[in-house]
Amino acid sequence: MFSSARRGQVEPLPALVAVAAFALALSLYGTTLQGIAVETPQDVPDATEKRVRNTLMEGVVVYPDRLADLDRAVPAGTAVAIRAEGRIWRYGPAPGPDQHTVRRHVLVWTENGTVPGVLEVTGR
Repeated sequence: MFSSARRGQVEPLPALVAVAAFALALSLYGTTLQGIAVETPQDVPDATEKRVRNTLMEGVVVYPDRLADLDRAVPAGTAVAIRAEGRIWRYGPAPGPDQHTVRRHVLVWTENGTVPGVLEVTGR
C-alpha cells in the first residue's frame, strides 16, 4: 500500500488558504480596474445608438415615422439615417468627418412591408 504522502494529496488547511489567497487577489484586481474609465470615441455613439434603437424599434423592426420621437431621446448633434429600398430617412445634422458612426443591419417598415435596411447613428 502507498501512503498519502506519496500520492501528492494536500492537507485541507493549506488548500483553503491557497483558494482564499487566489480569491482575494482576483477581487483586488477587479476592484482596481473598476475605477479606470476607458474613454473612446465609440462609447458615446454606442450608448446613443441603443437609445435610438429603443425609440425607433418595435421588436426587430425599425419604424422611420418615429424619427421625430428622437428629439427627447438623443443628445444634440446626433445624426440618424435609415436606409432601405433606395430611400433614406434622416434625423439631425449632417455627420462630420470627425464623428464616429455605428451601423446596424435592421428590418425597416415601409409601404411595401418589412424590408432589410441599415440604421446609422453618428455622434461625437
